[in-house]
Amino acid sequence: MTDDAENATAIAQSVSTAHDPAESDSKPALEKKLLLNLDEAARLLGIPVGTLRTWSWARRVPCVRLGRRRFFRRDDLIRWIDMNICQATGRLPSRLTESRPKRYRPVQGAQPVKGG
Repeated sequence: MTDDAENATAIAQSVSTAHDPAESDSKPALEKKLLLNLDEAARLLGIPVGTLRTWSWARRVPCVRLGRRRFFRRDDLIRWIDMNICQATGRLPSRLTESRPKRYRPVQGAQPVKGG
């Protein structure tokens, strides 16, 4: 591991731990952590880790970069979810209400093609 990666890991761990002395012995819950790693953020969002990784590299979801590692602030993820809520209109899109084309019907008296 390079020095930058070690420093990033140390910073993330020190920032993400709770500052309450009563909870310093146990691992803090997701609600107490300031920065979440990729696995924790994916669990919070309920999506696969690979999807979150792709979204973070494409900058579709807010993240914090420390060296080569990416971390996620819980508050930013909650705000991001709130910004991406789709408002219900109460009606179906026209593409779902239009009639579908009729299915193919073979011509009367046509013989099936043999071979294959």
